[in-house]
Amino acid sequence: RNIARAQILLGEFEPAEIVLEELNENARSLRLMSDLNCNLLLLNQLYWQSGRKNDAQRVLLDALQLANRTGFISHFVIEGEAMAQQLRQLIQLNTLPEMEQHRAQRILREINQHHRHKFAHFDEGFVERLLNHPDVPELIRTSPLTQREWQVLGLIYSGYSNEQ
Repeated sequence: RNIARAQILLGEFEPAEIVLEELNENARSLRLMSDLNCNLLLLNQLYWQSGRKNDAQRVLLDALQLANRTGFISHFVIEGEAMAQQLRQLIQLNTLPEMEQHRAQRILREINQHHRHKFAHFDEGFVERLLNHPDVPELIRTSPLTQREWQVLGLIYSGYSNEQ
């Protein structure tokens, strides 16, 4: 799979597709569902990047159906914005079966939360700029919050709960 991923990054779509089709065949025959799911998502990425949108949609639907059986969603989340864009399109078409629709919405929420988390770190530099900003109320400026408490505020802002 890493060879196919490298080939996709290099724009070598045909050899990558051959590798992925062979991996899918092996995963199906050996019933390696998590491997098949990862392969389908990589094949989706290949099709999407090479402009084969219908093929990308077809394998994404297969991956969503498989995810309903396996429960795996992290591989979808890792794909990021390109995956979010495709999921939004599928949801808007309103043609997904109920289970796949629910799974697509959940994955989209996870991608959005993951994306927000990446940009909501209240590091020391950010806190310093925030506290020195002229529009910040005096109460906030004189607040005795520790660096850890600022980090927790950042996580809350990102959508995390206390349990997480």
